[in-house]
Amino acid sequence: VSLDEQLLAHLEQLIAIITDALLDTRNFNSWETRQNCVDVNNSLVCFLRDMFAFLDPSCVYRLTMVYWSRLVARDGRQWQDRDSTIGLRCSWEITKLQMNAISAFVRF
Repeated sequence: VSLDEQLLAHLEQLIAIITDALLDTRNFNSWETRQNCVDVNNSLVCFLRDMFAFLDPSCVYRLTMVYWSRLVARDGRQWQDRDSTIGLRCSWEITKLQMNAISAFVRF
């Protein structure tokens, strides 16, 4: 199954928005929002991983590359290396999100 260009563009935009929201360092100011970020990140990775079973691999590859490009890019976002209000180092937490994503893709 292949997606039309408009639907694929909207999915790309949605994945970029969600990934950017996950990486906002303000998310690490409470344990609840930190855990929500981890859960949403894992769900997004599982969604992308499972799409390989249903969609044309080139469509899923495109969506996956949008996710990875937003996950590792730092420009223009609230991505600061600082300590959160609960004592977490934000750059370490973002690295944990990246490593969780890598391990989830590898496990498939």
